[in-house]
Amino acid sequence: MNIVETLRQEHRKLKEAAVAFSSALPSLSPAEAARRLGEIKAAVLAHVGREEGELLSLLEKVPDPQAQNLARMYRATMKPVTVQVQSFFSRYSSESSLQDRASFQRDWNNLVDVLGKRIQVEEGQFFSACERYLAKVGVR
Repeated sequence: MNIVETLRQEHRKLKEAAVAFSSALPSLSPAEAARRLGEIKAAVLAHVGREEGELLSLLEKVPDPQAQNLARMYRATMKPVTVQVQSFFSRYSSESSLQDRASFQRDWNNLVDVLGKRIQVEEGQFFSACERYLAKVGVR
């Protein structure tokens, strides 16, 4: 499986985890919610690390200025999303931070929306472009 296929598979798993967490949230204790949120955090951060550390690194090595520009553009547009993700997980990193369920629910829904939109952009445009450039240099 190539890196783009791996990232697409991770998107599916992240979306499934978010839906499952959202559905279960009303019945979760703060301890269980914090535990599950920690699992989601680890998966999201690992995914972002793989995008930056593997996919963008490959793209930056393609001897085509457009591919390198695509990598720069991706980093620039992803930065505010990454900041928002890190801020959310910093704010909600303990059981006590989950006591105000209304605030948490609002912020969680916002995060899911932001990540969902980002996934649509990546899968709708970015990944296809990456595959084209990587195919030119024999990376499948």
